[in-house]
Amino acid sequence: MAVLPFRLSWRTTLILIYLIANIKTLPFAWHVRVFYHFFRNMPRKPVPPKQIVPREPSKSKSTRKILTHPLFTPVQISTRTPLLETDYNFHKSNSTYFSDLDVSRTKLMTRIISPGFKKVNAQLEEEGHRGRMVVALGAVHVTFRKEIGIFEKVLVRSRILGWDEKWAVMVSYFIRTKKAPVGGANGPDKGEELCAVGLSKYVVKKGRFTVKPDRILRMGGWLPKKKLDQAGSETCNGEIKLSLADVQRKDDGAEDAEGLESAQTPAIGGRVVLDEKTAAAAESAAHALSVSDTDNSAWNAEAWDWEEIEEERLRGLKLAKTWLALDGELCEEFDKN
Repeated sequence: MAVLPFRLSWRTTLILIYLIANIKTLPFAWHVRVFYHFFRNMPRKPVPPKQIVPREPSKSKSTRKILTHPLFTPVQISTRTPLLETDYNFHKSNSTYFSDLDVSRTKLMTRIISPGFKKVNAQLEEEGHRGRMVVALGAVHVTFRKEIGIFEKVLVRSRILGWDEKWAVMVSYFIRTKKAPVGGANGPDKGEELCAVGLSKYVVKKGRFTVKPDRILRMGGWLPKKKLDQAGSETCNGEIKLSLADVQRKDDGAEDAEGLESAQTPAIGGRVVLDEKTAAAAESAAHALSVSDTDNSAWNAEAWDWEEIEEERLRGLKLAKTWLALDGELCEEFDKN
């Protein structure tokens, strides 16, 4: 039996136990978590779009396939709430949600942005844009639904909702496993409970020049080429003009067959149902919160052409458009005072 070369006093033992139990809140622990996911999810070399899939291992025994495009596939991290992250009720403190969101967003954005980052940076240098190219967080909003207890394990699941000419918008869910899943009114319970929802928006800058998310996604191989006979306008460089005005036009034509469904439209898994043409995308939305494995064999590149991806992008922007508009309204309110 191995014997330690030294004896620990009970005080030292208690201090070590305390530090280990709160390792998540130690100095530089946040930096380690962020940079771990940053380097782990950065591709070592350029890969074809079909191979760009989430890297997190799946612990689920579900045999369901991922029916969504890899761009909209969620990524997932797991975390717990140590003592130093709790409030006076010994629940997860409100401020600590944001540090976990930092880690989850880093994992997602690194996977999506890095394939086309260097290519776009080189193009911008040739076009005369100087300065360092950075990905900056513009805003975060969190809605709290259920308390999270001390040392309770939760999953933070993030995915891209959509993007316009400036912002890339993503949604994050704090989820915990139910102890006794039961059947619900809307179908079988997934055994998961939603604790909080977060919305975030990112912008990519080259110096003071704003880089459109569409440009980076296209150079990274996430988006197919747009056909000339498909709806939409283009810039002189062949890039698609993307803005929240597209969402508004969709809302104005919601009663048309090709428009998005109205707010009263039934939902699948809590998400808006699209028309028959995008039924596959709607089905994928129903599973987006329950699957996060690396099985991407169900994705068919031919089934996800430019029009299908554009439909999903606009659907996501429609969900976030009120929050996006609120930012400008609050700034206007500040100017009035």
